[in-house]
Amino acid sequence: MAGPLMELEGTWEEIASRASDLTGHRLRVTVLHAEDGAAATPAAAVDDEDCLGKLIAATRSDMGVADLAREHDHFAHGKAKRAL
Repeated sequence: MAGPLMELEGTWEEIASRASDLTGHRLRVTVLHAEDGAAATPAAAVDDEDCLGKLIAATRSDMGVADLAREHDHFAHGKAKRAL
């Protein structure tokens, strides 16, 4: 049975100073943005709709079907096409 989780927060230098305590343990590292704004632009400032629109445009292809949703079961699950 695993012991209790240990949570550490601090600068890399502060956490690295505990390396001997952490040797042999599995770790998950989350890099936090600096509170003073010195870090890179936070993800919240990214325009998600613009990113999604670019992804859709980049992956758009003509499947030869006007409405893919109508034939979802055919394309996704291999079932027979619906009669028009």
